[in-house]
Amino acid sequence: TRHDENEQVFGINFNDGHGGQGWTMTYGALFNMTIDDLVNDINSAGRNIKASFTDGVFKLSNDLAGEGNKTTFKIQDELAGKFFKELGIGDGSASQELGGSGTGKTFNAGYETEIAGSNGEIVVDGRSYTNITDNRATIGGVTYTLLDKTETAASVTVTQDQSSIIDRVKQFVEDYNTMLQSLQDKYNETKYSDYDVLTKTQEDGMTKEQIEKWNDKAKSGLLNRDKYIGDIISKMREALSTPVEGISGQYNSAFNIGIRTITDQGKIELDEEKLKKALTAEPNSVYEIFGKMGEYDSNTKTSDFSTSGVAQRLSDVFNNGMKSIKSHAGVSTEVDDNSELGNRIKDWQDKMSDFKTKMKAFEDLLYKKYDAMELALQKLAMTMNYVSFNQQ
Repeated sequence: TRHDENEQVFGINFNDGHGGQGWTMTYGALFNMTIDDLVNDINSAGRNIKASFTDGVFKLSNDLAGEGNKTTFKIQDELAGKFFKELGIGDGSASQELGGSGTGKTFNAGYETEIAGSNGEIVVDGRSYTNITDNRATIGGVTYTLLDKTETAASVTVTQDQSSIIDRVKQFVEDYNTMLQSLQDKYNETKYSDYDVLTKTQEDGMTKEQIEKWNDKAKSGLLNRDKYIGDIISKMREALSTPVEGISGQYNSAFNIGIRTITDQGKIELDEEKLKKALTAEPNSVYEIFGKMGEYDSNTKTSDFSTSGVAQRLSDVFNNGMKSIKSHAGVSTEVDDNSELGNRIKDWQDKMSDFKTKMKAFEDLLYKKYDAMELALQKLAMTMNYVSFNQQ
């Protein structure tokens, strides 16, 4: 049978479930190349299709894994089937098994036939992990790249990436110092007692720039020696210095693993060599110093301080500090302010309202007395005029 040289003799399509990649061959191209040319043409197509010709057998494979990846194969006619018989694929008939003995798949000339991949399985430390759809599997934080099936168990040695852990601890030290500095700036900010809040009359006699400078001075030091901020600063230091109970071994506090104070204000720095030594000797202890979760108290809504790691301790310190500040000063976004300062403001507003009411009543009383006095004076004047007239 003669064929147009541009007519497709066979085609392959690989689909990962989200989109496909295909490769086709025409009669004209196929019968003008060697088997090696065919292999190279498929492999250089930039697809997830790989071809090989070894020991007289031509093989096609899909680089993608998992049952969601499907291979569709189509030959044009019986002539193409005979061609593939020469390559070691099939028996040359127009209807034959595809993929080797036992696949249960047959393809017919002129029709597409599909074979799906299968999900992988890996056994790690006696535990089986199935439904692996890639040749990589991440288990317990370790990524395994699966190259081939093994008949016996393979030993894997895992070493810890200390550099990434050290970088995270260094970032923690930097963030801790930044937070501590911002709190200390407010705690030690200078208070200018001579700068009171401006009245409307005072503002009317000042420029905008003068008002802004004055208000900056008036607001400065509002949190100077604030007991709530002072308490947060103190507890931040305590969270670092106090050993974490329940950790076995020689490392049980942040100071044990290389974190130390460098100023009397509580800033810290990291001794990297000391941290490396701790990571090598007791990596789990280092983790628990930062990440250990203490027993949770549903009443206080905090974790037990003594058995909690540094991260949980600091989280509780800041959360409790914010609750204390909110209870004392309130939040500007809340309509109903029941804080300590909010209630004091309400009390003063009530007192001012009562005072205004009393002043209004006193004013009305004075007006009545004035009116009565004025009326009495008028009567007195009339009486005096009458007496004076009669004397004449």
